[in-house]
Amino acid sequence: MARPRVFISSTYFDLKSVRADLEHFIRERGFDPVLHERGSVAYGNAEALEKYCYKEIETCDILISIVGGRFGSKADDSAYSVSQTELKVALEQAKQVYIFVERDVYHEYRTFERNRDTSIKWASVDNGRIYEFLGEIYALKNNNPIQPFETSYDITENLKEQWAGLFQRLLAQQSLSIQASLFHDLKQSLENARSLLDVVASQADRRDEVVADLLLTSHPAFTAIRRAMSVPYRFVFSDFDEFKKWIAARGYTEDSFSSDDYRSEWFRIDKNKGNTETLVVDRSIFDDDGKLKPFSAASWSDSYVTFSVTKTKSARGFTDDLDDVPF
Repeated sequence: MARPRVFISSTYFDLKSVRADLEHFIRERGFDPVLHERGSVAYGNAEALEKYCYKEIETCDILISIVGGRFGSKADDSAYSVSQTELKVALEQAKQVYIFVERDVYHEYRTFERNRDTSIKWASVDNGRIYEFLGEIYALKNNNPIQPFETSYDITENLKEQWAGLFQRLLAQQSLSIQASLFHDLKQSLENARSLLDVVASQADRRDEVVADLLLTSHPAFTAIRRAMSVPYRFVFSDFDEFKKWIAARGYTEDSFSSDDYRSEWFRIDKNKGNTETLVVDRSIFDDDGKLKPFSAASWSDSYVTFSVTKTKSARGFTDDLDDVPF
């Protein structure tokens, strides 16, 4: 199962205990922490070491930036530090970021804002470019949550709340997606009903025949088969013979051993994927003459049509998966 990868970005020596605590916290959550000192970054020999850190961020889902009082190593060809550049890379790639600033640095930044043009030796940082960079982050329109911290506990407690909120939002979005799908289906049904009324009104002399034709085109069997088989186009059939011609045209063969008076089973082998696709249709949806019976949405059951995809078995009866070989 895929797990979120969390990149921890900071200067090392002054914040190594915080980094260790965060590593433990992230592992406890079932995520994968990415720290350069743990060998999580795959270094090569073609570029500067810092470049591989930036590339590793591309494979991560979250970046946690911890800002302390040390500027750290300067990045190549840039006025920024390596840890600052890591945050910039994550922002450029629209990664989810969380930014934590040591409380003393956080509060002194307010003084910096009022004295940008003066020459002051700051008490909480070793380089004023730390405050200049914070100013750039504050100026961003989004994805720049900045929180002060004194200990690693402050960071982990904040992340607990943030990640719980992300999970709740995901669940809410899934619920809204289901509601949107239901709304779309309802809207389509209303449009179909409106079209039905318009057609019936314009064909008063052959009303019964028109209604029968319209009911056939909106038969729930067609919707069930389209969804099950992911058919990208609309189709209709009025009887079992037309159904057999349609399914055969899609490359399916009737399984005479499984088909009977109660069910009709059709299969197709996809050699490229190594799968066998099977469609089973309940014969009770057709009358004794093979005509498709009328069904309302309420009287229709999903069990009338089933579709499955299974691993194709070889001539010896075993799949190509070596894990299934019985020796």
